[in-house]
Amino acid sequence: MMWYPGKATFLAGVASANSTHFQDENVGNLSVGLGRDFKIQGDAGVVLGGIDNTVSGNTYSTIIGGENNSVYSNNSVILGGKNNILENSDGIQAYSVILGGEGNIAQEISIAIGGGSGNYLKKDYSTILGGFQNYTDNTSR
Repeated sequence: MMWYPGKATFLAGVASANSTHFQDENVGNLSVGLGRDFKIQGDAGVVLGGIDNTVSGNTYSTIIGGENNSVYSNNSVILGGKNNILENSDGIQAYSVILGGEGNIAQEISIAIGGGSGNYLKKDYSTILGGFQNYTDNTSR
């Protein structure tokens, strides 16, 4: 258990041998982390449980549970699942969510994936409620 007073950050969990997860460069300001081998590199990031989850390069994003999930966008949430990724290449507010599943990827603004497996969304303001290997990008209508 660690409290970083200068960053106002609380961490509790397990870091594997030779892990860099709890080193200063992998800990954001105003953050909370619980779980195993997690990283919170953005400010005001939260990881609550799970294994190998990452909140990085962003602000105000959260992962709750799951395994190997990653959020690289602002104001976004992953709720469980495995190997899910939320990212936004434009570096602007994303406001996206993945609600579980496995191997889902959301890459633009205001996207929601409700679960399933292998779904890929790269079109602003889009939703996939679930299913298997659904794909939408900016050329789709």
